[in-house]
Amino acid sequence: MSARSGSRTFLEFAPTSRELFENLGKALAGPGGAPLKNKDVFLVALTWGFFHDTKSGPIKKSGTGVRVEYLDEEDLALIRSIHFAVTQDLDALSNDDAAFEIAELFAEGGIQLLAEQMKRPGDFAEAFAAEIVGLLGLAHKVRDGED
Repeated sequence: MSARSGSRTFLEFAPTSRELFENLGKALAGPGGAPLKNKDVFLVALTWGFFHDTKSGPIKKSGTGVRVEYLDEEDLALIRSIHFAVTQDLDALSNDDAAFEIAELFAEGGIQLLAEQMKRPGDFAEAFAAEIVGLLGLAHKVRDGED
């Protein structure tokens, strides 16, 4: 099922998290940079929440968030893959509405983790980038069979 033919129009932010998403977009842009788009901030939070196996309980819908029509095929592949990883059900790959529900929960968990990191002293964007680079290095070691 294509996201554009699904029943959802938004991947929603919880009302209490909207400001956190905005702050993350600004923090990742760095000084003087344009804030990241909602879609990109949502995907960062989703991925971070999934990586740390942190999701929220059901969220109250806010009517704001990422418009589904702005998702491209790579974004949908990520969301569907996470849904499949959670459910281990091949039918999950064709159920975008259920995949979007899981994505919202992991994004909410991820934004909460990132909000805590943003409170720490220092440059959040620099520290976050260093953490990502470290994870990539670890992934390359695993891929190459190094200890």
